[in-house]
Amino acid sequence: MYQRMLKSTLGTSTLITLLLPLVVACSDDTYIATNELPEDGGVAGGGGFAGNAGAAGAAGVAGTAGVAGVAGGTAGAGTGGSTGVCTPGETKDVGSCANCGTKRQKCDANGQWGAETCEGQGACNPGDEDKAACSDPCQAKKCQNDCTWSACGLKTGAKCKYNSGTEFQCCGTDMWQFCSSTACDWFPCSPCGASSGCQNSC
Repeated sequence: MYQRMLKSTLGTSTLITLLLPLVVACSDDTYIATNELPEDGGVAGGGGFAGNAGAAGAAGVAGTAGVAGVAGGTAGAGTGGSTGVCTPGETKDVGSCANCGTKRQKCDANGQWGAETCEGQGACNPGDEDKAACSDPCQAKKCQNDCTWSACGLKTGAKCKYNSGTEFQCCGTDMWQFCSSTACDWFPCSPCGASSGCQNSC
């Protein structure tokens, strides 16, 4: 009844103006009127609540992992080569040695150099003498530069060969001298005997 009286007295537009403050605000911009609106028109209704967000789609199934590759084969043991410093059986010259020989080393089965040895030696060492090789006490064989023995000759320091006491030399007219078997030197000069051959030689 009260609404009809206001409507007839103030008019519809004035009535709406008066009723607007009676609207109480609610959450999410939705309004509820405290008074019932006139039958011939009311305030526009508020917007509805926003819908809930859709659920996230299920994650895709992970792909199957690939099969691991086959491991490489075991490396074979190395062959050949050596920890030695030389080839077994190998030889090398490392200098000279007695009797015109050559000092050599030979590589052993473990690839290591063996002890030095003297190889290719001659019969003697240059400068050596062999007195026993000759029958005359004043002679000897001498070793030559090629490490071979010479023929018998005067030994070092000898001035004559004994020749079993028959070796002599003239030292003046009808004078001669013989070789000593111990000193291998000439005895003093002496006159030739009447029956000696030196009278015809000296």
